Amino acid sequence: MLHSIAYKLFLVYNTLIMNQLLTDIKKLSVSERIILVEEIWNSILPLKIDIPEEDREEFYHRYAAHQADPTTGIPWSELRAKLFLETQD
Repeated sequence: MLHSIAYKLFLVYNTLIMNQLLTDIKKLSVSERIILVEEIWNSILPLKIDIPEEDREEFYHRYAAHQADPTTGIPWSELRAKLFLETQD
């Protein structure tokens, strides 16, 4: 129970931080935003994540199941809304 509450608080806090970041980013000029995107992209490219074979297989299994029946998932916007409704309870 405590883990669930802490996680929800973490999500709310991160959303508040992200909203502030987005507000600040929108104040940048287009060229400054492009530079920022390039910097973020370049920081990701060298990242190499070792995914265990078992996890990789599970991903492909779930992806194939979703491709076969797209109704098995929900859009991110819907999931996010549901998560935040639960944090307000």
